[in-house]
Amino acid sequence: MAGAVMWQGWINAMFSALLKQALALRLN
Repeated sequence: MAGAVMWQGWINAMFSALLKQALALRLN
């Protein structure tokens, strides 16, 4: 299912962005 793969990729990208933001806030 291409839709499921796209959805998982979107969630992964969003989680990665949130994680990077959390790390950036923690370092500042």
